[in-house]
Amino acid sequence: MDFDPKICETKLLDELDILLHTKRQSVLVKISTDQQFQNIIKKEFNILFYLNKQNKSSQVLSNKLLDRFNELSKCNFVIDQTINYSDNFQLIDDINYLSIYIKNIFKVNISDLNKLDESNVQEVKTDDSNFRQSANTYANPFEKFAGANTNNNPFLQMSAQIKLKDDIKSGKVYIYKSKPKAIPVIKKIFFFCLLVLGMFVFLTGIFGLAIGQFKNGGINDGKETYTYLSWTSTLYLLLGGSLYYYAYVCYKNVFINKKTNDNQLYRFQFTGVYFIIFFFVFWYIFDCFSIKYTSRICIFDSLNDLIAANLNVKAELYGFFYCEVFSLITFFITLIVIICGNVFNPKVDKEKVNQIIQQYIDDMSRGTTVNF
Repeated sequence: MDFDPKICETKLLDELDILLHTKRQSVLVKISTDQQFQNIIKKEFNILFYLNKQNKSSQVLSNKLLDRFNELSKCNFVIDQTINYSDNFQLIDDINYLSIYIKNIFKVNISDLNKLDESNVQEVKTDDSNFRQSANTYANPFEKFAGANTNNNPFLQMSAQIKLKDDIKSGKVYIYKSKPKAIPVIKKIFFFCLLVLGMFVFLTGIFGLAIGQFKNGGINDGKETYTYLSWTSTLYLLLGGSLYYYAYVCYKNVFINKKTNDNQLYRFQFTGVYFIIFFFVFWYIFDCFSIKYTSRICIFDSLNDLIAANLNVKAELYGFFYCEVFSLITFFITLIVIICGNVFNPKVDKEKVNQIIQQYIDDMSRGTTVNF
């Protein structure tokens, strides 16, 4: 489950509603007197209004909750409109902190605050009947999960999924069934293939720019016609640069992260470079076809005939066409390496992943973890 700001907003709105309308006197007294507790609630309100704005939600209930807080705390708190979150982990962490604080201080889940035996608590008289009526009509997807199995709580599931992604990225957990030793070797070969392929593609572009144009053997109105390579050469240069970029990505994956993240070391996954490579093949075929058969007609029977007609760029033409040939050969070698990498790729251990997610959910539901 991906990060869902709407679920976060609903959860926070629900928890603040419960907190500020609880029947537990000790909680209400702490809201009125404890500066630290007030600051925590203020931070949650800033987040709530931030989520309201992100989701373009109505702020009617949020404003009523804010009025309720100002009434209890005897302060006039104003929302910080400049608050912003670029890190979803930090946002989830800050939202979770309220329920964790309640659990640690009052030894009760925040969802249970309104479930206390009324004979053991003092009823707090508040003039908020209209608000409670409107709040009860608010669709609360967490209400049915209160006191139930936390596996079904979408917020905890989302939080666990986000934490899992972070731990996979940092290498804290390994999610595959095996660690095939062939993968690191294949990735090293792939890295060198990208270097060689990028070199030949780049050199093709350099030679093409050096040629600029050449006689293609055609005659138009009694004048010889030319084939122009400027656009083709520029595209080859861009393709070569892109291949070198992905070679650098592969280098970091194989040689830099190998000691810190087994998920990267034993997994062959370079989706971005596949598009570059297959686009190269498409362009190579299109370019060769265009040069030989279309309006850019190259009617010479052989490369030697072409060279003979363009002696002023003889070396450049040899370089251009030979680099194209070597590029195609290197491409097929690279393609074989890609196929091997995907064949030997380890499979995800779904049972292990589910166990890890369940452990995360259990920890968060008990309030035993604060930092993601």
